[in-house]
Amino acid sequence: MTIVSKNKLYIALVVVRLQNLLDDRKTLYREDFLLQEAISIEVAESLITEAAKREQTSYQNSSGETISVEFLKIQDINEYDGGNQLYSRHFNSIDIYERLNSLD
Repeated sequence: MTIVSKNKLYIALVVVRLQNLLDDRKTLYREDFLLQEAISIEVAESLITEAAKREQTSYQNSSGETISVEFLKIQDINEYDGGNQLYSRHFNSIDIYERLNSLD
């Protein structure tokens, strides 16, 4: 008898650093949501890490500055249940949340 495992869909929150190599004050961090089909959460995490690392790069912006794009970590990963809500997170300070989500 052959047991066939069915793949599940996982959603991961990935953190990326966009660093201006000439001016650290212009460094930004980005959250990306990535979907991955896999047999287990461990396999999904490995595949997402590999994919995020392949996206690492550097480029020249319009001002001639070198920008480095670097995968930092998977902040969170969960099985997607097929509903409308893809992801949720909780926080205990609206002021910190507002500052975090401001590019000013």
